[in-house]
Amino acid sequence: MWVTVVAAAGYTMFTLLIRDCEYRSVSTEMFEKSLQKALQTRRFVVREATDSGWEVRDERDSTTLRRAIYHDWHRVERAISAFQDEEASLRADGWVAPSI
Repeated sequence: MWVTVVAAAGYTMFTLLIRDCEYRSVSTEMFEKSLQKALQTRRFVVREATDSGWEVRDERDSTTLRRAIYHDWHRVERAISAFQDEEASLRADGWVAPSI
């Protein structure tokens, strides 16, 4: 059974009801963009962290370039804005969304 909980800024987090009264959080990504060019990949992720904050990650291929946990939503908004700027720059350089 899924229970829906509304989190910050209108994002939704789902929790799974286990054995009547135990809850396990199933974190969803609040922001996720993946791009590729040839064999290279870039991924930008923001998701709810387990310690009442948000995890912000910038990845290249299988390497994490930057990872931070923010407790201030305004910092998360700035990180998302920076990710969107970087995404625009990469797209201008020929990067595309991966094919499914």
